[in-house]
Amino acid sequence: MKKLLLFTVVILTFYASLTSVFAFNNAETGIRILKDGDLVYIVDVVANSPAEKAGILSGSRLYKINNRNINNYSPIEIVNLLYGEDKSSITLTIKQYNKKEKIELKREQLKISKNNFNNEHIQYWLQIAPPYFALNHHLVNNEEYPRNIKRYIFANNYWIDRRTNFINSYNTCVQSSLKNDCIKQIVEKEKATKNNPKGREWFMRMADQLSLFEEKYK
Repeated sequence: MKKLLLFTVVILTFYASLTSVFAFNNAETGIRILKDGDLVYIVDVVANSPAEKAGILSGSRLYKINNRNINNYSPIEIVNLLYGEDKSSITLTIKQYNKKEKIELKREQLKISKNNFNNEHIQYWLQIAPPYFALNHHLVNNEEYPRNIKRYIFANNYWIDRRTNFINSYNTCVQSSLKNDCIKQIVEKEKATKNNPKGREWFMRMADQLSLFEEKYK
């Protein structure tokens, strides 16, 4: 339990599948990180972002931002360092391919599709899954990650698979003459799914930690 309290999920980029939009007005690098104690890892890199263009890979360890050691920084402090003015420079000290290096890049205001918010199925999906973790794609699971980060990624990917199955079932129901009854049945079925029974409890604890970001950037 103590280890769980040290494990903080930090969302540093906007994903269309999140139910709360963080209103970042500044430019970003396009990385998504997880922090476990004083260890910071890059678990996702947004396509066509400054980070991807600079060659930063998912699975890398993040050590410094503009030569500042971030081990003891809070999640909010890390967010504030990564975001900045459009076209402003930022230097990240990372480790990938077992090699530590400094990478300089320029922040950009990323344009990421919000189409998933407009999909009709989303109102039903929100009855089933914790909102912050049903992302659009599987996160990379690096063997070097600490146990808590591996556990988070496993659970996140589990919800992605469940969402995919739900959407397929929902689309089938839309074609049915008994659409509403059909949708109600699949929602109840999904709620009763017993695979990974502790998954929802885990996610709700993590959602509580993320609430501070919603308050800061609403």
